[in-house]
Amino acid sequence: MRGVHVAWFILTLAGALLIAEWSVRLALPDYDPAGQIRFTQDAKAGVLLGQRNTTARQIKNSGDYNVAVRINRHGFRDIQDVSQGTERDLYIVGDSFTFGWGVEENLRFSSRLAKLTGRRVFNISASVNIDSYTKLISYAESLGAGVRDVVIAINMIDDFAEILPPEATPAIPDALFNGRHFLYRAKLALLTHSAFYFALTTSLKSSKWLNAVLVELGLVIALKDRVWGAPPERAVKDSVAALSKISSKYRLTLMLIPSRGLWQGDKIDELAAYHKRVRKSLVDAGLHVVDLRPALEAAGSPLRFHFRNDGHWNPHGHAFAAEHLSKHLRQAR
Repeated sequence: MRGVHVAWFILTLAGALLIAEWSVRLALPDYDPAGQIRFTQDAKAGVLLGQRNTTARQIKNSGDYNVAVRINRHGFRDIQDVSQGTERDLYIVGDSFTFGWGVEENLRFSSRLAKLTGRRVFNISASVNIDSYTKLISYAESLGAGVRDVVIAINMIDDFAEILPPEATPAIPDALFNGRHFLYRAKLALLTHSAFYFALTTSLKSSKWLNAVLVELGLVIALKDRVWGAPPERAVKDSVAALSKISSKYRLTLMLIPSRGLWQGDKIDELAAYHKRVRKSLVDAGLHVVDLRPALEAAGSPLRFHFRNDGHWNPHGHAFAAEHLSKHLRQAR
């Protein structure tokens, strides 16, 4: 008899969750996972790109942003067609920061840079690391772009990576087997498949005391505890070598995006030393480096240029970067 009750309970719960899921999808279409941005391995580019010819939403369940993301026919988030690019134009390469994570396309630093410099600027960024930047540039050229002037925005949090031979299999990190990583994977799966879960977590995170309880229980990881950086020396060495190869073919400018861990968390000293060491490695390799750290710190309260609950730049951060970079580019010319 007890088994029957349990079975009915499970069926009732499943039915309630199903009703809740479809109710949210109908009432709040922005929360429908089917309409949110997706990245896929692009056969032509050889890297992860957005799904071609799509318009999707990019939403943070903490309420930091809810923006439209349009991906063009080449897989780039750019209203312009890179196949029409010439050597007179500027090409911006980078990861999710440069992609404009959480901001409208016209508010990204690349779009602002075009207005400040009077040049046509193509954004050929994707959610990848330094080991894929050469592929992005080569892909743009294969489409017909004439590339000469390139700006690579380096995310100092996690952009540096060991560059393995194509046939090599990357090692599985130990973190893959710990409880926190499993929880992260489970939450990510729910966020990308359930509108009800997205709505529920949005509601919970809107309450400061409830969010604090979730952080205390370990169900939510505070932003200050999600700071990466200081990769192994091999990763820095490989990445500097890759950037040097790009510099030998193009007029390259590197813009360093400092880790927010320089100003929050318990690794400030470690990341400050890492930032200084990596910058020196890049300069010693003869690369032209624009380091945003001094300017951000001089502006005061550098964390104000990031979203409150997401480590990416907010529109103010993009505006600041565009202004600072444009000055350096004018001086370089």
